[in-house]
Amino acid sequence: MANKFFSYSFQVSRAKKAGIALLILIVIAGLGSFFWYRSRNKVTNVDDLEYTVSFGMNEFSDKSCDKAYKINYDKETCGSICIKKLDKDEEYIKNTRLKMEENGFTIKNIKKKTINKSSWEYFSTSNEGPIFSYYANNNTDKTYVIEKIDQSYYMNKKNKNKCNKIFTKAFNSVKIS
Repeated sequence: MANKFFSYSFQVSRAKKAGIALLILIVIAGLGSFFWYRSRNKVTNVDDLEYTVSFGMNEFSDKSCDKAYKINYDKETCGSICIKKLDKDEEYIKNTRLKMEENGFTIKNIKKKTINKSSWEYFSTSNEGPIFSYYANNNTDKTYVIEKIDQSYYMNKKNKNKCNKIFTKAFNSVKIS
């Protein structure tokens, strides 16, 4: 019996079996990781507006939004993103800005920003605390609105930077087809 365990052919056959089992385990773990990553980073659309839902974006229900996401990092809430599709409204940003000013918010000027070859009008509040930003695109027969509420003002610098990366990744993925 002792000679069997020291036999070269027995050790080779055991090594082959262990190698095959390890290879199968690596393939299964790799495929599982791939599908998990893919489920966490998926392209979603609201009519003609496409964007990527990535790590840290968790969908929740909001009656005023077509899609709403809470942005989280390290068990802390960074803020939220609300995506709406409206009938064409060229004055949406101007009217929203006026409503915000009536409610006591200090508003920065309305500016234009290009995101993935589409021109968006936007403004942000400049108050202490949460920063509200509204983006609107009127280039199609619809008005697409993205409302961003950044609540990372209370976080430490590292977590705040991570939150900003999540927001940036979400905004850079926005495309209108």
